[in-house]
Amino acid sequence: MKKILTVLSFLLLAFTMGSCSKPGTDKTKKSAIPPPVENYCMGCGFSSDPNEHCDSQRGCVQDIGENCPEEEINAIAQANSLPYMLNLQTGYDIRDNFLVKTYKGQSYITYYYRLGEYAYDNNLITLSNVGSYYNLAMETITVANILQFGNDSDIPITTGFKQTALPFIVDYRAMASDPDILSYLTNIESDLNHFENKTRLEVLNEIGWVGN
Repeated sequence: MKKILTVLSFLLLAFTMGSCSKPGTDKTKKSAIPPPVENYCMGCGFSSDPNEHCDSQRGCVQDIGENCPEEEINAIAQANSLPYMLNLQTGYDIRDNFLVKTYKGQSYITYYYRLGEYAYDNNLITLSNVGSYYNLAMETITVANILQFGNDSDIPITTGFKQTALPFIVDYRAMASDPDILSYLTNIESDLNHFENKTRLEVLNEIGWVGN
């Protein structure tokens, strides 16, 4: 299964930091943070290859198509005739067009792959909760779309979105013992609190998005 960046990220969230500045808008280009070199293996090595990612055991490795939450959701939905099908290309677009362009986004790429690996290894996505994962994914895509294409005054991370994401963080934290996983969850929760109800412009400036 191919991993991508969209969902849980919490996946969010990772989901969270979207892609292109709105045409005709220059305000999002004021950040003083210089854009980083594209790195798909933040925290475990370096790679400018989108086909590589961080693995808990192997470090920065070639993606061999395993442990993907989105494909797991789609597989369960298809096997049980449920209306929970995700467009995998959406995640690739968010990852490659925006997340990898900022330090914050690069961190979330690592969060996604490591959390996805954890979810897959521990069978956390099941028939009983696949609908909840699907809803989180769709809300996360909405956040990413606002960051990519919204107005500067739009609010990407609302209190409602935070309330949707937090139960996943709480559940994962209760089950996890890996210090890296626990650190990722803490960082994601901190970002949810920090960016809650801030405008698109404020978020993009803080994460260092400089536009095209």
